Amino acid sequence: MSPFLPRDPRITIDTAVTILLAAADGRVLAGPVTGVLCNISKMGACIEVESPLASGHHFFYETLNNSTCSLVVEGVVPSKEPSQFSVAAFSVWMNGTEEERPPGFRIGLRFHERQAQLFRRFKRL
Repeated sequence: MSPFLPRDPRITIDTAVTILLAAADGRVLAGPVTGVLCNISKMGACIEVESPLASGHHFFYETLNNSTCSLVVEGVVPSKEPSQFSVAAFSVWMNGTEEERPPGFRIGLRFHERQAQLFRRFKRL
């Protein structure tokens, strides 16, 4: 039996991002789709999109714990010296939203690689 491991600390943010669906070889299959990065940790994030569909592809189902397709999240860390980022991830959960924003979907992501540096850049805001 393994001990309970708490999830990584998360930072709540509200940053515009562009999302692409990419094949394992780097080919872009769908997108770009605009969204919002709602929160981030070293191992994952939550994005919000109006629709998880683009060009006949479903971003959530095609990347759900899948190694053949990835979501590529691109954006800018807003700071005194803005810096661009691009990170590959796969989806792990999805929920509908009913908040102040237009209706849409939140998608939980797990990064392919740990993003400690990106997390620190957002933490400094």
